[in-house]
Amino acid sequence: MWDWTMMGKSYFFLSLLQAVSMEWTINAPLEVTAQRGLCARIPCHYSYPSHLNKITPVGIWINDENWNARPIAFYSGDRSRESPKFHNRTRLSGDLRDGHCSLAIDNITQEDEGPYHFRIKFNDKDSYSFFPVTRLRVSDFTDKPSIFPVETVEGKTVNVTCTFNTTCDGTAPTLTWVTPTDEPPSVSHSVTQWGDNLTYTSVVSLTPALKHHGQILTCRVGYQTVSSEQTLTLTVQYSPQNLSITSSDKVNNSWVSIKEGNSTVILCTVQSFPASNLTWRHLGVTLNRTSSNNELWLEFPQVTPRLTGVYQCVAENKHGTAERTVTLTIELPATHGQRLPVIPLAAAAGVVFLIILSSVICCILKSRWRTDRPPVDASRTVTREESGIVQMRERQMQEERYKMHRTRSETAQDKGLKDPKTTLNMNQLHEDIYANCPMEDSIYANV
Repeated sequence: MWDWTMMGKSYFFLSLLQAVSMEWTINAPLEVTAQRGLCARIPCHYSYPSHLNKITPVGIWINDENWNARPIAFYSGDRSRESPKFHNRTRLSGDLRDGHCSLAIDNITQEDEGPYHFRIKFNDKDSYSFFPVTRLRVSDFTDKPSIFPVETVEGKTVNVTCTFNTTCDGTAPTLTWVTPTDEPPSVSHSVTQWGDNLTYTSVVSLTPALKHHGQILTCRVGYQTVSSEQTLTLTVQYSPQNLSITSSDKVNNSWVSIKEGNSTVILCTVQSFPASNLTWRHLGVTLNRTSSNNELWLEFPQVTPRLTGVYQCVAENKHGTAERTVTLTIELPATHGQRLPVIPLAAAAGVVFLIILSSVICCILKSRWRTDRPPVDASRTVTREESGIVQMRERQMQEERYKMHRTRSETAQDKGLKDPKTTLNMNQLHEDIYANCPMEDSIYANV
C-alpha cells in the first residue's frame, strides 16, 4: 500500500523547490564572439526572490563551469579576489538590484576564451549560480572604420568623414588620418551613442590640389594592441588642362603643312577629370565630337586646297573649358608651265662675258678708227684715188674685225656651248654686237 503521508511530504518539497527555482532566473546567451584587442560584452539579466530586495547583492562572474572554481573574472564585493589577468579589465553594466548583470571585458586576448557563468550572493544563505554557462570565443580583429567619399574639386576645401562603430564603452578607440597634403589638415572628433552602440566620428578638412589626384587618404582606428585602417583614393576633379594637337605630319607653331592629295589625321588630346567633351570646328561648323578618353581624331582621307584654313579643338567639362587652333596649309605640286628652263651656269656666264667683251671691243675700235683717220681739209678737193684708198682700208678693217670675232665665237663653242638647249646663233650674236656699234654715216659725209 502507498503511504500517502510520505507522498504528500515529497510533493510539498518538490513544489517548494520549483517555486524557488522560478524566482531565480537568468537571461544570457549561450555564446558570445569578441575580436581580439576590442572588448567582449556578455549581455545578462536575472531575477531573484522579492524578500531579498532590501539586501545588497554581490555579483560574481566565474571563468569556469564550476560555481566554486577559479579564476574569478569579476567580484563586485571585493575586486581583489579577481584573477590577476582580469584586473582593471572587467566591469558590470547596470545595477545588480535592478537585475542587470551584463559583463564587459576590455582588451580581449586569446587567453580569455572559455565558459563564463554568473553567481549572485545576498548573504551566506541566499546565493544562486545560474546555468547554463555562456561560452566566449575570440576571433581576429577585422573591424575597420568607414570613410564617406565626397566630391573633391581642385582648390576647393572639402570635409571628409570617417566613423567607427562599437559596443565597447570602456577604452575608446583613437581615429587618426594620413593625408597626402603638405600641411597638417584640420581634424575634429565626436562620439554618439544609440542604445549599446557607440559611433566614433572624425572629420578632416583639406584643400585638394591637382597633384593629389590618385593619391591615398587613410583613416586609422587604433586600440591598445590592435589597429585597422580604411583608405580612399582621391579623385580630384579639375578643368581641362594641357590641351595639345599632334599629327602624323609634323606640327610646328600651331600649323601643319600637307602635300596636296595626301591623307592625314590630326589628334587633339587633353587632361581633365571628369572626361571632357571634345569638339573639332572649322569656320564655325562642328566636324567631329566625342565625350570619352579625352582625345579626338580629325581625319582627312585626301587633302585638297579647299581644306586650307584654321581648325579649332575645344575641350569642355563642368569645371571649365580649353581650346587650341591649328592652321592647315597645302603644298601644291609644281606644274610643267611653272618649270623654268635649266641652263648650265657655265654657259650662261660665257654668254654674258661675250656680250660685255664685244661691247668693249666695239668701243675701242670706234675710238681707234676715229684717231687713225687723217684729218679732212674742207678747203681741199679730195681726188678719186684718195677716196678709193680710204674705202679699201675700211673694208680691210671690217674683215679683220669679223675674223677676230668669228675665231672667238668658235672657241667658245668648243668649250661647251654646243648643247642644243644652250647653243647660241653666233651670226645673230655678231649682228647684235655690231648693232650696238654702228658706223656713223656722218663720218663719210666729207669723203
